[in-house]
Amino acid sequence: MNTKRLGIILFAIMLPFTILANEENLANEENNVVKITSRGMNKLFAGIYNIVDISVAGDPQSDLKIGCTNATIQQIGKGSFRVKPIKVGQECVITVFGKDVDQNVGYQSFQTLALPLPEAYLDTDYKADSLTKTSDIPKANLDILNNAGGGKINKESLLAIKGITAKLAIYMYDIFDTEPRYQVLEFNMKFLEKNGEVMVLHSASREITDQMREKLKNVESGSTFYVTDIMVQSSDHLRRKLRPIEVIVK
Repeated sequence: MNTKRLGIILFAIMLPFTILANEENLANEENNVVKITSRGMNKLFAGIYNIVDISVAGDPQSDLKIGCTNATIQQIGKGSFRVKPIKVGQECVITVFGKDVDQNVGYQSFQTLALPLPEAYLDTDYKADSLTKTSDIPKANLDILNNAGGGKINKESLLAIKGITAKLAIYMYDIFDTEPRYQVLEFNMKFLEKNGEVMVLHSASREITDQMREKLKNVESGSTFYVTDIMVQSSDHLRRKLRPIEVIVK
C-alpha cells in the first residue's frame, strides 16, 4: 500500500473524531461566555467604587474567582462587584478564572478616568421660606432642569449661606456604589463696586469668611456678584477648577 493511499484512509477514519472534537470545543466556548460590564458605559472612574456586573454562562458563581489590575475589587451580590481603580489613565483589567485558578475564562479592559466635574452650589441652611425653591439656589453647571452658570436668590437665603459645596449630578449616582466626594479647597467672591472697581474676597476653605458675610449683608436687591476660582479635590486626588456661579439677588 503506497503512502498516499494510506494517508487518505487515515484521514477518512479520523474525520468524525475531528468534527466531534470541534463541536465540543464550540460548546465549551458557548458555555463559558464571559460578560463583564460596568454601569458607567464600560468606563471606570478612579478613587471611587464603580458597580461592575460579571457573569459566565455555564459556571456557578461560587466557582468563579475574579482578579484585577490597577484596582481593588469586592463582591457585593450575585454577579455584582464594586471596583475601585487607583490611577487615572492606567487600564484596569478584570480577569475571570474558573474553579481552577489556572483556567482563564475571560477578561475585559476598562479605561480609568478622572471623576466627572461636579456642580458647584451655594450651601445654605435657609429653609423657612416655603417659596424658596431648589431652582432658586444658584449652581454652576448645566443640568436637565435648570439653566447654567447661576440663578436668583432671595436676601434671606443669601444671608444663610455657609459656603460653597460641590456635588455630582444625581443621574450619575447609579453607576457608583458610593457617592463621589468633592472637597472645596478655596474660592473667591467678586463684587462690582459703584465706583467701577471690582472687590475680590478670598476664602481658603469651603466656608465663607467673616468679611464675605459682612459684604453680603450690604448687597442690594437687583445686584449681581460672582463666585469664581472654585477649586475642588475629588477622591481621585485631582485638583480642578469649577465654573463660576453668577448670583442675582432678588
